[in-house]
Amino acid sequence: MLTPLGILNKYLAEKARKEALAGSTVKVVGADVMASKKLATTIMLYPVLCLGFTAWFYYVISKLYAK
Repeated sequence: MLTPLGILNKYLAEKARKEALAGSTVKVVGADVMASKKLATTIMLYPVLCLGFTAWFYYVISKLYAK
């Protein structure tokens, strides 16, 4: 269920890390940028993903048991 969120997190965090490393002479790894980007993305998108899966589940169940 969380695979789409994990894939999106990985992509967006790597993109933010590369931008932070390109714009800074101090950063070596950029792990703090990756962590904050992953956290922000998860906080924003997890409720939306849960609502989407819940709506899909109820739709499927209603189609299966509708008579």
